[in-house]
Amino acid sequence: MRYGNIEADGYLRATLVADAAAEALFMPPDGSVAYRQDLDRMRFRQAGAWISNLQGFSDDTPADNTAGGIDALIALTTGTANTALGVRALLANTTGVGNTAIAPDALGANVDGASNVAIAPGALASNTSGDTNLAIGLGALANSVTASQSLAIGHAVLGLATVGGNLGVGYRVLESLTTGLRNAGAGTQALSDLVTANDCAAFGYQALLLATGGSNSGFGASVFSALTTGTDNTGVGANVGATLTTGLRNVLVGSGIDVPAAGTSDYLSIGDAIFGDISAGNKGVRLGGTGDPSGQNEILFGTKGNDDDVEIASFETTGTNGARTRIYVGTRNPSGAVSANAGSVYIRVSAAASGMFVNTSAADPGTTWTAL
Repeated sequence: MRYGNIEADGYLRATLVADAAAEALFMPPDGSVAYRQDLDRMRFRQAGAWISNLQGFSDDTPADNTAGGIDALIALTTGTANTALGVRALLANTTGVGNTAIAPDALGANVDGASNVAIAPGALASNTSGDTNLAIGLGALANSVTASQSLAIGHAVLGLATVGGNLGVGYRVLESLTTGLRNAGAGTQALSDLVTANDCAAFGYQALLLATGGSNSGFGASVFSALTTGTDNTGVGANVGATLTTGLRNVLVGSGIDVPAAGTSDYLSIGDAIFGDISAGNKGVRLGGTGDPSGQNEILFGTKGNDDDVEIASFETTGTNGARTRIYVGTRNPSGAVSANAGSVYIRVSAAASGMFVNTSAADPGTTWTAL
C-alpha cells in the first residue's frame, strides 16, 4: 500500500512507502491520537521529512531514535538513542545504541556497534561492531570494521585502519595505516606513510611524512620529513632532522637542527650548542663547538672510547706546542697509555695511587706524562 504526500494539520508531512499490511500513525503535539492503526514493521523512506522518536510510528520500534534520509536506520530492531541523517546512514543498524551518523553512508554497515559518531560521506562506513569511535571527514575510518576507540578528523584520516586506539587530525593524516597501534598524528599529511608501526607521535605539517618505522616522535612542521625506516627518534622544532632517513635513537631539539648523515644513530643535539653520543656505554656530551664531541672551545662529559678516562675540558691553542690541550680524569697511570697534546693534564683517582700528571711530550700528540 502506498501513502502519498500526507499532511495532518501541519504535524507531519512525508512520503511513506510500506507493504500492504502497513498503516499510518499520526501523533499531534497535544498528545491526542488524531489517527492510529497498527503497523506491521513499517519501513520508512522519507522525502524531505524528519522522523523522530520512531516508537511513535511503530509499536515494535524502540524509542529515542531519529532518522532522516532514504533508508536511514531502515533495519532497526532494538537499538535505541540513534540518530541517522542522510541516505543509508546507519543502514544496517539493528541493535546498536547511541550512534550518530550524519551524511550519506555514514556508519552504513553498523549492526551492533555503540556510541560511534560519523559525520561526512563514508565515515566509518564499514564499521559493524566497533564502539566509541569518532570520524569526521570524507572517508575517515572508512575501513574500520570491529575496531574501537579511534579518533579521525579530516579527509581520509585513518581511512585504511583496521585496528583501534589511533588518533589523527588533519588532511590525510595516517591515511596509509592498517594495523599499527597507539599512533597519534595532527597536521596535514602527518605520518601519512605509516602502515604497521606502533607508538609514533607526529604533530605539525608533514611531520614524519615518510616514516614507516615505529616509536618515533616529532613535533614541528616537516620534522623528520625524510625519515623512512629509522626508529626511536625524537625531534622538536621546525625542519628538524631533515637529513635523517634510517638512523636510530637520535634526539634533536631546535629549529633546523640536523644529524651529520642520513644513517646517524645515537646522536644528541640541542640547539647546536649541546651535543652528545648517547649510545649505550658511552653517553658523551659536549657543550659548544660543532660536529661530533671533539670540536674546539668545548667541555665534555662522558667516557671516551673504551677506556676509563673521562675528558672534562678542552682548550684550543693553549698547549706547549700551540695545539689543543685537555683535562682528563681517570683511574690509570697515563704514562705510555694516554695520548694527548703537550700541556694536557691527567688527574688520576685510584685506590692504588692518585695524583696529577702533565703531558710533556715533545710532539703532539704524545704519551709522555710527568707527575706533579
